[in-house]
Amino acid sequence: MTSNPADGIRRLGFRKWYERRLIDAHVCLVSALLAGVLAAVVAEALPDHGVSFYALFLLVTVLASAAFAWWSSRRFLALLGEALRIAEHSTCGHCQRYGRFSVLASGGPDGTGWLRVECRKCGHQWSIS
Repeated sequence: MTSNPADGIRRLGFRKWYERRLIDAHVCLVSALLAGVLAAVVAEALPDHGVSFYALFLLVTVLASAAFAWWSSRRFLALLGEALRIAEHSTCGHCQRYGRFSVLASGGPDGTGWLRVECRKCGHQWSIS
C-alpha cells in the first residue's frame, strides 16, 4: 500500500484508489473495534488481588490492545479523511465528469498536500488540496 495518494492514483486510477483506501480504512475500524473488545474482555479477567506473572501478562495484554485500538482508530480517521477530501474535489468543473482525471503534479510532505489534475475527457485542469 502506498501512502502517497498521487502515486496510488497514477498507478490505479482514482476510482480503484478510492475503493482501496475506503477498504483499508474500514479494516482499521474493524481492527480497532476488535482490539477494544479484547482489551475489555481481558480486563475483566484481571485478578482483584495479588501480583503474579499471570496478572502482569493480562495487564500488558490490556495495555497493548488498548494502544492498538487507539492507533487503529486514528489510522481509520486519517485514511477516511484523506479519501473524502480528495473525492469531494474529483468532479471536473467543466464537463462534470466524476473521478476521471490524471495526476499531473503533487506537492506537500510526501506528495500529500495538493494534487494538480487534468480531466481525461475535456482536458480541464484543477487543483485538489
